[in-house]
Amino acid sequence: MNVKKYTAPTMEAALARVKSDLGRDAVILHTRCFKRGAILGLGGSQVVEVTASDEVRVSPRTSAPRAAVAVEKAYRGAAPSNSSADFLALKGDITALRTMVQDVLRNTRGSRTSLWPQSLQVWHKHLTSRGAGESCAADVLEPLVANLAGTRRDDPRLVAKDVLLRVAECIRTAAPIAPGVPGSPSIVALVGPTGVGKTTTIAKLAAHFSLREHKPVGLVTLDTYRIAAVEQLRTYARIIDVPLQVALTPGELCEALERLSECSLILIDTAGRSQRDSMKINDLKAFLDIRRPHQTHLVLAANAEKEALEDVVERFSVYRPDRILVTKIDELPACGKLLDIAALAPHPVSYITTGQDVPDDIETAQPDLIAALIAGEETLER
Repeated sequence: MNVKKYTAPTMEAALARVKSDLGRDAVILHTRCFKRGAILGLGGSQVVEVTASDEVRVSPRTSAPRAAVAVEKAYRGAAPSNSSADFLALKGDITALRTMVQDVLRNTRGSRTSLWPQSLQVWHKHLTSRGAGESCAADVLEPLVANLAGTRRDDPRLVAKDVLLRVAECIRTAAPIAPGVPGSPSIVALVGPTGVGKTTTIAKLAAHFSLREHKPVGLVTLDTYRIAAVEQLRTYARIIDVPLQVALTPGELCEALERLSECSLILIDTAGRSQRDSMKINDLKAFLDIRRPHQTHLVLAANAEKEALEDVVERFSVYRPDRILVTKIDELPACGKLLDIAALAPHPVSYITTGQDVPDDIETAQPDLIAALIAGEETLER
């Protein structure tokens, strides 16, 4: 077998050499990163080594024109006009390419932190052990590499201080809800998928502003799909003695807001929508378009998978949310995942919820508090 090794300062340069020497059909067999010219692990320059061959075939290939047609057809969501064998061969090639890219990225990420000071490598491992993604944790910590010079990198207390400050810098937060005045209330809507805790969070906010800040609060629910949700919010409204309006249509929403105009704050509870249900998402959009809230908080459950969170953020962007509210922090084994949520969300975090108790288990989002939760320097049982 014709197997060759290529070295270069970067992965891109090494892959370019492979392509130039072995052609476009070369298969990457192995990649690694190491330091050349280092003495006892110090100094030297980073080198990327790629092992490749032009004699390995992942699966039978179609000719270039037919493969191009198949790719174009597949991207359009239609079955290719070529034979099923051609399509399966193309699918096998794509799978092999995906595996190769994942291997390259995995090796690149590993080498990225291997040159860091040991104290930062320890912190990277700590954050990932608490649920933060490897890439996200590396992005956050990398700017500290140049700052940790001399003896500072060997002082655990100074390193921890720098790390916490850096994590806090990466947490964008929004100011708490500011009620208006009777006759000119602030209108705040909560939107998000089913099961993230919107109704309970609405009750917590209503209780806080009504019972603790003594502001006249009104509630509107658009969640007419679930009778239990309306009754749950009605029970909360009765307990904290605030008015509740139910709106079935966009027109009724306008009427409900008018009836509650003497409140200082109006909170709108919306029906949960699957991010996959485009029709129901558009139904709710019609409500919010006819009377834009002053604030729209997208509610994300901290215990959801990262891919699902990314999907929710993308699909619920039609509501034009300007804040993120994170629920179910208490259901995480550790809070490192908040780092990824803060990174993927395009809007600042307004509140986090830490349990089911109304009105206690809700906190205004503060960078230092969230950083401490991420790092494990703070717990929820305070």
